[in-house]
Amino acid sequence: ILLELVAPRLVRRAGEPVALRLAPAAWQVLTRPGRELRDPTLWVEDPLALTTVAIGDAVYARGAVIGEWTRTPRGGSSAAIVSPADARRLDELAEALASPRALGDAQAFTPNVELTVTVSQPGGPDVVRALALGRKTGGACPVRIGDERLLLDATVCAAAQSLAR
Repeated sequence: ILLELVAPRLVRRAGEPVALRLAPAAWQVLTRPGRELRDPTLWVEDPLALTTVAIGDAVYARGAVIGEWTRTPRGGSSAAIVSPADARRLDELAEALASPRALGDAQAFTPNVELTVTVSQPGGPDVVRALALGRKTGGACPVRIGDERLLLDATVCAAAQSLAR
């Protein structure tokens, strides 16, 4: 069904002579920008499916036990089990990045942390998501994902920046 907005607060089916007058709130819903109509959830994954997180000079890998993570320097060969505090931060980060919700659009910013997350799917190839994070401001974290600049929850920046070494 194609609807035509023919005049302030009037809507009709395409080609029909009769129109309906909408309440102001309904008119605002129909005339808001298309960007506001999209779902703010960027993707949905199981947090336990996030198997690796690369931040700064380290690659963190999920262990065989829930809550266990190992850290390997980039290009290095020896993995070390991370501290319980860092494991909690990694779990928080995995939870936040499993189904992130955009809080809005971010202004231009300079990224200070590059983050790559690998999601292992049971029935398909791994999914790799690359994010460039800025400094958190207030309750938001500016992030660039591909060509989009968005705001995510500040926990993403806080956890990533504390793990970047």
